[in-house]
Parts: sequence; structure tokens; C-alpha cells
Amino acid sequence: MSKLAAFQFYPGDWLKDPALSICSPGARGVWIDVLCLMFESPRRGYLITNGKPWTLEQLSEALRGHPSANLLFLKELVRNGVIREDKKRGYFSARMARDEHQRELWRGEKRRQLIKNKGSHSGTHSANLPPVLHSSSSSSNLTTRTPLTPLGGGNGLSHDDLLKDKRNYGIIAWREGESIVIRTNGKRRVFTRRQEEDLSICGIVENAIEKIRGWGYWAERYVPVKHEEPPA
Repeated sequence: MSKLAAFQFYPGDWLKDPALSICSPGARGVWIDVLCLMFESPRRGYLITNGKPWTLEQLSEALRGHPSANLLFLKELVRNGVIREDKKRGYFSARMARDEHQRELWRGEKRRQLIKNKGSHSGTHSANLPPVLHSSSSSSNLTTRTPLTPLGGGNGLSHDDLLKDKRNYGIIAWREGESIVIRTNGKRRVFTRRQEEDLSICGIVENAIEKIRGWGYWAERYVPVKHEEPPA
């Protein structure tokens, strides 16, 4: 597991989660500390040491404050479904565990792309881009659901028309059937390693697009749809 300096905090999730909303202020405060411990755990999102899950009593001792008060708050969090429990892996954060799973999938795709790029001698620009960013030369049978809304780089063209310009546009593979089209501004390598890690912990594609735009790049969601063959 790679070492990350921080985890994403979603204010909307924090304020709108009904399970967390019915918890006391003290329990919500304890939950923040629990999340920090889960983030530092060898299995991110879970509370495990040397392969053994923590008990609530152990967790109450590890937290700041009085252990007996912490234990009451922890039981409240478990009772309200904020802290989840797995019989084999112990207590965990559903959101953090899910984000870590998506991050591992992203790393796997990154490794596969690295291997693929090392074995390719085509000399195309896409081989020099980050592993998840590639051209759409193989997507000639695809089209986008809607025309592009120009945001400084589109000129009203469809995403597929833009992706014909392999030097300046590329695709970030995100989820099955869902990607992001991005203007690369002609850069051979678009993102820094830190930016790639930041993208890897984005739970949904909209958050990733917001980050990419914040870094000064034009980006939009890309959902390809196969052309249907006319009946014979």
C-alpha cells in the first residue's frame, strides 16, 4: 500500500449523512480521530495491527481523551451504522475502504498501461502520457451522447472530433463505460505524481473533473456509445 499524505474530506457527505447526523457532537468528534487512525492503518480504511482487527476497547485507548468516554461514543457510532463491522476484518469506514479499493484498481490499470507502453514502439504521443491517459485512435466506432460545451478548448466540436487531435487531447479511463476527455495542452506528461495520487482517491468522476479543472486543464465527462449497425 502506497503512503499518502492526506485523504479527501467530503463536506457534503459529512453534513448530509443521516447516520452521522443523529450521533452526538462528541461521537462525531471521535469519528474524525477514528478516520485518521483508519487512514494510517496497514489496511487503509480498517483498524488492523499485525493482521488482527482492533476491539472497541483497544480503539478507545488509542484515541485522545478518556477511554471510558471514548468507548461510549464508539458504541454509539457502531449502533448508528457510522462505523461498520466485518466479522473477519473488524471495524472499518465504508467510504475509505471503497476509495482505497478504487485506488488499487487505478494502480493496477496504471501498471498494465506501463507494461503496455514499454512494449510498444509505435512512437505515438499517447505512449508518453500518464498510464491512464491515452488517445482514442481505437474509438472510431464510438460517439458521445451530447455535443461538447465549449469551456476554452472545444470550439463546439464533439468529444470524438476533439480526440482526433492526439497531440492536444486524450482520455482518462475512469470507470467501466465512463471516462474523462482532457485537453493536454501539448504536454508529454500531463500530471505530476502527486496529482495522479490525488486523482486516484476521487470517489466519483465529477470530483476528478473538478480537480483537473482546478489545475488549469479543460476536462469533461466522456461516455462513449457504440453506433448501432443498420438492419440487413
